[in-house]
Order: sequence, then C-alpha cells, then structure tokens
Amino acid sequence: MLSIETITKILQVILVVLVVGGAGFLLYMKFGRKGSSGKSSNDDTVQKGGKTYPVEDYIPVQEIRNGIVKLDGEDRFIASINCKGFDFFTSSEEEILNTQRAYYGFINTIQSPITMRIDSTALDLTAQIRNFQKIKQERLDERNLKYSQFVEYKAKLKTATSEDALRGFENVLYLLSREIDVCTNKIRHLDSLIAYETKLSGRNANPLQEERYIVDWEFNPQDFPAGVSEAEIYEKAVKTLDGKIQQMKHALGKANVKCSRDTDKELFSLNYRHFHPLGGDLYKNFDGSNSEDRLVSGLVDYEGAMRRYEKIKESEEWKQIVARQEALAAESERQMQLPDDVEDDDDDSDVLIGSGATVKPSEEYVDEGSVTF
Repeated sequence: MLSIETITKILQVILVVLVVGGAGFLLYMKFGRKGSSGKSSNDDTVQKGGKTYPVEDYIPVQEIRNGIVKLDGEDRFIASINCKGFDFFTSSEEEILNTQRAYYGFINTIQSPITMRIDSTALDLTAQIRNFQKIKQERLDERNLKYSQFVEYKAKLKTATSEDALRGFENVLYLLSREIDVCTNKIRHLDSLIAYETKLSGRNANPLQEERYIVDWEFNPQDFPAGVSEAEIYEKAVKTLDGKIQQMKHALGKANVKCSRDTDKELFSLNYRHFHPLGGDLYKNFDGSNSEDRLVSGLVDYEGAMRRYEKIKESEEWKQIVARQEALAAESERQMQLPDDVEDDDDDSDVLIGSGATVKPSEEYVDEGSVTF
C-alpha cells in the first residue's frame, strides 16, 4: 500500500508533465505555424498538412466548351444527354413491347463504357417567374396611365360647353374604364401564375428528376501521328462525341425517350451542384435582373389617381354615364342589323359616338397637348 508521501510525489510529477506539455503546445501554436498566420478565412484555398493548396486542384474540370467537358490532367472529353421518358407502366401492352424492342436498338449503339446518371434537383422557375413579373409591370404601367387619363378626362367633362362634347367625353371615359378593368383582370391572372410557380420552384417543392447518359472519348497517342496539336485532338473529340450523341439520340427517340444534349450552361450547373453540394441551389442558370423594386415603386405615383378613379366609379353620375353608353351601344348594334333598304333616320355622328369604336373627341373639346385615343 502506497504511503501519503509517495502519492503526493506521483501527483507532483503528473502536474509538472501537464504544465510542461501545455506550455509546449502554446509555443507551437504561436511560433510553429507561421505560414498560416496571415491567411484569411475567406481565401479560396485549402490547407492540409501545413501546406496551402488552391481549391481548383480538387475540381477536375479544366474547361466546358461546345457541350464538352475537358478533364484537367487527362486527355478525356465528356458529353451527356438529358432524357425524359413517358409513362411506361400505364401504356398499352403493344406500346410497352415496341418500346422495349426499340430500346434494344439503343443498347446496341453502346460500343464503349458509358454512365447512366439519375439524380434530382430543385426545380428552378426563377427565370419564368421574373418574366411574369416583367409582364405584370407592363400591365401595371398601362393601367396606371389609364388611371391618369381617366381623371384628366373626368375634369374635362365638367368643362364641356355643348351636348356633343359632353357625350364625346362620356364615351372616352367609358372606354377607359373598360380598358382599366381588362388590365386589372390581367394583373390578377399574372399574380396567380406568379404565386403558383413560386410554390413549385425551389427546395420546398417536389424535386425534378434528371436522367442522363454520359459518354466520353479519350485521346490515345498511338492512334495519331507524332506532333499532333491540341487543336487537332479537340477537333477529333468534338466529331467523335457528336457522332455518338446523334446515334444515341436517334435510338432513344424510337423508344419514346425525348432527349437533348446538355449545353455548356447545363454542364456547368451539373458540375457546380456536384462540387458545391450545400450551396449549389444558389446558382441560377439564367441572366436576369430583379424587378421587385419597380413593382413596388411603380404604384406609388399613381395611388392618388387610382383612388379618384374608384371614387368616381361609385358615384351616381358614373352609373348614369354607363347606362347612356350601353343604350347607345345597343342602339348601334340594332341599326347595324337593319336591312340595307331601311333608311337610318339617326345622325351619323350619334351612331359613331355610341358604337363602341375608339374615336377622337371632336375638335371642339380636344385641348392642345392632351392624350387622344
């Protein structure tokens, strides 16, 4: 059994070892890693074993051009086709049998190893959504202009000096109100499309399944004369892969498989997602600008005109104008249906005003610089 004095000496030795070890570790961290002291955490580099390597060393893609991926450090060139099939299992027995037979033809086109890749990615409808937002902005601008025109002609209505001028202004106001209603319905429809496609786009929606056949061609120096140039090698790769892709697409088409060759952007997106598994969805495969600011600020300048328009439409005066315009339109339609041998006793100008046609108000009430229709 150890004595108290012996146990005390053992604990002292352990304490001295811990102190010396801790001091050595601190000295190493402070002076032994000088190479890493000046590196920023945002540098696009990777540190391993005390050495720093560029991230590009870990990505084997040298370039993507003409629908071909050239691997870094290898004389290997890669192309791929993106496939979309049909509902095979719900088809008729005859269709299933014909598809299977045609697919055997595709298998016979495979003369060297290929890769079949099946993966999924979030469906990105951002470009289409922004296109709808752009169209919506155009409809908003159109409706806002008509708001201002409506308010302008409502003011002119009060200054009309003759019955013809009064009825002419009423006709213009009526047509403007109908056009505003059309724009409003278009904007509501676009809002529903934007909301629907926003729900379908991104990680929260069902992923889009992608199926690809990936083929390659590798340069063999024994098949070429000495001194062959890089351009000649690349030209041979392009021709060989083009022939393979066309042959496979033709065979797949007979098997009811719709396919298309991946473009440079699609190949870039495919590789980007592979080497950026966490941030791959942040990359958008399109060129576009954000129009949200315009959608918001474009309404501010016309809010006053819109409020005045809505107030006018609720007034009794407006209801009377609408009733008169509808009566004139009905009368015009009745006159157009009369036989040719029946004389029209009405004045031509009255028919034009109530016909629903877009006509200019008479010179008596058109001011210089005003908007005409």
